[in-house]
Amino acid sequence: MAMKNEFVSIGRFDLLYPLLQTAEGLCCRLTDPCPRDYRPPVQFREFEVNRDSIRTISRLGHGSFGEVWLAKWNNSVDVAVKMRLDHTDRTRFIEEARLMHQLHHPRIVQLLGVCTQPDDQPVYIITELMEKGALVDFLRSDESQHLKLNDLIDMMAQISSGMSYLEEKNSVHRDLRAANILVDAHYSVKVSDFGLAKIINDDTQADRSRVRILSRGLVTYTASC
Repeated sequence: MAMKNEFVSIGRFDLLYPLLQTAEGLCCRLTDPCPRDYRPPVQFREFEVNRDSIRTISRLGHGSFGEVWLAKWNNSVDVAVKMRLDHTDRTRFIEEARLMHQLHHPRIVQLLGVCTQPDDQPVYIITELMEKGALVDFLRSDESQHLKLNDLIDMMAQISSGMSYLEEKNSVHRDLRAANILVDAHYSVKVSDFGLAKIINDDTQADRSRVRILSRGLVTYTASC
């Protein structure tokens, strides 16, 4: 601002009142607040993508529930596509996508679309592409050796931010490990793989979920280390 002002308090009105009278360095004085357009929530069915618009390129990895492929969407956008394996539960795979549809946070891998039709074809979960892959592989690579302690601490903070958001949404991941944390081209990390995630509805269900967290996630991962 061009002028110095003394404020009685830091309340919103005290800070904005001078700008209602004169521009004081702004292009014009303040009048009315900017209107916010209401955007209705996007329904899950609107995430259905034409299967022909997805062209798979190469396999990036695989797990017990599916394979992840690098793909092109509409021959223009690089995406990651998680494909359901034949022996896995189709309904459970779609439920993973439904849960991701409810999550919107910078530290959660973003769902872009799904392919659930026709029923005799594999289900696709289409997400943003995280170029550096799984954190567990990235940390073992030569590329990660230039990272400093502060960079690693920042990664931990990003993961904590994503997990804190899940808690706010009454959700538990149940399989948090370095293999399910993805790294993008700028070394930012995001939580992924919600195949075992669950929404908690009440305290009783929360207690049961805590048992499943140990049996399905942490114990299995610890045994493999």
